[in-house]
Amino acid sequence: EILKRPHPPVLIAHGVHDAVIPFHHAEHLFNEAIEPKMLLRLPETAHSDITHTAPAEYQREIENFLATVA
Repeated sequence: EILKRPHPPVLIAHGVHDAVIPFHHAEHLFNEAIEPKMLLRLPETAHSDITHTAPAEYQREIENFLATVA
């Protein structure tokens, strides 16, 4: 419900192979949220290994997101 109301920019970063919190939960939150929003799909990432599986992509996309909302 919070994401359906005006809110600060939201970045949802989620590993596609997450077995703890399935990726479809991130998609659902993203679809429910109003702008500004961004969904960062990490195709080689599971639950808590973002910094090991996609460090450059993760950092680049966070920088891109911050640049677009600044």
